[in-house]
Amino acid sequence: VLLNIAQRADGTYGALATRDILRLKMCSGAAYRAELAYQLEQRCNLQIERVRDWFEVAGVPKELLREFSNRRQMIEKAVAGMEHASAHALALATLETRPEKDYVSQPELFKRWRELAIPFNFTPENVSSLCQRRSPWRESIEERLDKAVFRALDRLAAEKNHFRETDLLRRVMEECQGLGVSSLHARVRVGQVIEHSPDLVRLGVVQGQQRLTLKTTAEMEQQMLDRVDALMGQSWKAVREKSVDRVLEREKYLSEEQRAAVRHATLGKGRLMVVEGYPGTGKSQFCRAVAE
Repeated sequence: VLLNIAQRADGTYGALATRDILRLKMCSGAAYRAELAYQLEQRCNLQIERVRDWFEVAGVPKELLREFSNRRQMIEKAVAGMEHASAHALALATLETRPEKDYVSQPELFKRWRELAIPFNFTPENVSSLCQRRSPWRESIEERLDKAVFRALDRLAAEKNHFRETDLLRRVMEECQGLGVSSLHARVRVGQVIEHSPDLVRLGVVQGQQRLTLKTTAEMEQQMLDRVDALMGQSWKAVREKSVDRVLEREKYLSEEQRAAVRHATLGKGRLMVVEGYPGTGKSQFCRAVAE
C-alpha cells in the first residue's frame, strides 16, 4: 500500500509523483516473483518451475491450482464467447466479477484451505515431502545469471527492435524464477550487462531510461538502410501506363487514394517505392492491384 503523501526535507507535505511507479509496475511485479521464488527455494527447499512469466511449486497438483484460482475462472467465464479478449475486456471483467470482501480470521482461512486440499490428496505430509525435492545446483550462480540474461535478450529480440533497461530487467527477473537467483543478483548483473556487454548498443536516454538494442539488430537495420540507398539510385523499366489503366478500370472498388498509391508504386521512378497506410485503409487491396 502506497500512501499518496510524503514529507519533504523542509517539513512541508506533498503528493507522491506516481508516474514512475506506474511505469515500473510490470518490472516491479517480476522482481517480486523472482525474489519470492528465490526465498521459497532457499528457506523451504522447494523446487520452483517457471511457467511463462510466473512460477509454480513442483509437486502441487494442477487440479488444486485450478481450484484455488477461482478468480481467474470467474474472469475467463465472463469473457467466454469473445474470439479475442483484449486486455481492456479482461480488465473490465476483473472489476465486474470482483466479489465484496468479507473478513476471515487467519485460523479460519487456514482451516478452509486444508479442507479444500483434502479431496486432492494434498495434506501437511505432502507439503513436507515437497520441501525435500530441490536438488543442489550444478552450475555456478554466475552461469545461471548468464543463462537468464541470454534467454531474456533472445525474447526481447523476438518482440521488439529496441527496448528500455527496465524491459531487460523485467525479462531477466522472469527468467531467474526457478534458477536459485535472487532479485538483487539479477539487478546487479543487468547493470553490468548494460554497461559492458559488447552485444548491446546504447541508443541514448529517453525519459530517464537507457534505450538499448542488440548489436546484431543494429547491423541488420544498417544493412537494410544501405540497400535502400542503393535502390533509390537505380532506375528500372516501369510498367506501361496503359497496363495500369486497365487494372484500375477493372478494380472499381479502389478509392481515389488507393488508385493514386497504385500509380505511385507502378509508374514512379526508382526501384524503391514507399506507401504508408493506417490499419483498415485498404493496403491489401492496393497490393493486389499492384501485383496484377
